[in-house]
Amino acid sequence: MAPGLTAVTVTFRGEDDLLRLQARSLDRFAPDDLFSRIIVVDNDRRPLSPAGRRMLLAEYGNLASRVTIVRGDDVAVVPPASGWMAQQVHKLAVSRLVETDHYVLFDAKNHAIRPLRRGDLFGPDGRARGGFHSYLTHPLLPRLHATLDYLGLGHEAAEMYPPTATPFMMPTDAAREVVAEVARRGGTDFATEFVRADLTEFLLASAWILRRDGGWERVYDGVPIEAPAVWGSTATVDGVRSAVRTAAELDAPFFGVHRRALARLPRDGRDVLAAHWRERGLVPDEREFGALVRAARRRYLVAAVREKVATARR
Repeated sequence: MAPGLTAVTVTFRGEDDLLRLQARSLDRFAPDDLFSRIIVVDNDRRPLSPAGRRMLLAEYGNLASRVTIVRGDDVAVVPPASGWMAQQVHKLAVSRLVETDHYVLFDAKNHAIRPLRRGDLFGPDGRARGGFHSYLTHPLLPRLHATLDYLGLGHEAAEMYPPTATPFMMPTDAAREVVAEVARRGGTDFATEFVRADLTEFLLASAWILRRDGGWERVYDGVPIEAPAVWGSTATVDGVRSAVRTAAELDAPFFGVHRRALARLPRDGRDVLAAHWRERGLVPDEREFGALVRAARRRYLVAAVREKVATARR
């Protein structure tokens, strides 16, 4: 392991436009010494086209030489499952390709909105950034309980537990260890057992660290990585304004816009988002913003239809 940091994004065709925005933001805001490598896991039945690859690498700019684009099946062959489940498998299985002590997991919805500093992802003592919150009233509580049961841990951990949101700092050794443990428990490969046991990637990795270390203090410093987001459920003008305001108040290094939000945003919400992206230098003008949103909405709708068809066939 090397002491640098690898950035990993698992994505699919419905997110290509957001992924390019992410790449543009990292080129604009990541200092030269922050990411030693960037891995893009292409989790789609239809691989990124040669033209798509060229467009994506162009957005990474000076970072393009550090980018590796790999097919999902080259990371892990996932048995029949939803794209969401396959994405979770890849977020842990990709650890075998990582050569640094940590990797930061992004979703395509994440993008940088100001100059990044090492302190955004690591504390002064070298521990990874990462906060905690209660899951006692969280919709993922049943999945957390199932994860804790799987590793033989008590449910009291749910009172204060690491998040499941990206950006997420992943210790490479912990990811590799839990991949090996899950495969061992299932007597098969990691992906097959992960799907069979209906596991959840971030909950599982955090549970493994808890079991291994008796807590998270050795790995995470308790400081969250701020990344306000606009979700499909908050795709309104007030939702965008709230996320933008929160990002400013927290001096957040990252922001997020889910593909479902782009598909649902009303005109006034799009106007607020356009102003935010222009202010941060991510789009030059209203014309490019409009083209990006229209393309992203088309991709979202096409991907949604294809996922429904694939689900029906399974």
